[in-house]
Amino acid sequence: MKRWMAVLAAVLLMMQLSACSGMPEAGPNETPVAAQTNAAIHGGRVLIAYFTWAENAPKMTPEDVDMDSPASASVLLPGNMARIAGWIEEETGGDLFSIRTAEPYSGDHDACLDRAAQEKADGARPALVGRVENMDDYDVIFLCYPNWWNDLPMAVYTFLDGYDLSGKTVIPVCTSGVGGLAGTVDAIRQAEPGAAVLDGYHLKSTDIPASEQAVKDWVHTVYEKA
Repeated sequence: MKRWMAVLAAVLLMMQLSACSGMPEAGPNETPVAAQTNAAIHGGRVLIAYFTWAENAPKMTPEDVDMDSPASASVLLPGNMARIAGWIEEETGGDLFSIRTAEPYSGDHDACLDRAAQEKADGARPALVGRVENMDDYDVIFLCYPNWWNDLPMAVYTFLDGYDLSGKTVIPVCTSGVGGLAGTVDAIRQAEPGAAVLDGYHLKSTDIPASEQAVKDWVHTVYEKA
């Protein structure tokens, strides 16, 4: 009987070890990764920094664009990312900051894509207008951007290069026609190694008009006011 009890105890111990093997071990002062990325942040001052094509191109009207094109809505004010940023603002009470380039992009979709591709190939850092002068005051930063050529827009790299976000929590929010988040979250982590960069949230561009409540519900899974 004792022998069978010893065997059973050994089997149970092996099952427990197997169940725990998928979670990285935490040091004495570290939080497990799953807790960092899945638990809502409570409190802290919020900045919502966003890059949107519509605010980085000449003002366009429906008469200026091909309304049959799925991309048309993204160049018409307020723009996809500005809409999403506004929904996040409503739920968090955060401050909005629009990332804007000194040289506007074309309002033509193909021309804009061509410039974006060339900037990526060149590793360009387009000059920006405006700056967050009180960045030290913020604890949580929602960083909102479109996926351009499976990467961050180069203007977002310029934004990240301009600040040390060490000690802050960065929450990526990305839209795309195809491609999802691609490698953008890793790119943000590399640009800001001292920040806690969460896993990110993605919306397909064509789903944005019907996604207000979904975005607002998601916000409460990552941030709650104190």
